[in-house]
Amino acid sequence: MKQKGTEGVKGSGLGLYICRKIIEKHHGRIWADSEPGKCVTFTFSLPAQG
Repeated sequence: MKQKGTEGVKGSGLGLYICRKIIEKHHGRIWADSEPGKCVTFTFSLPAQG
């Protein structure tokens, strides 16, 4: 299976997984909003310390 637009891109595919784990360890959350055929926007939030 191929993803459109990823030909020739090097990587192991672990980036988002690692980001999610780090964010979860800090009691935050991460989510994605997509526009089919256009783009995906990833957003995260972390709790403020104070």
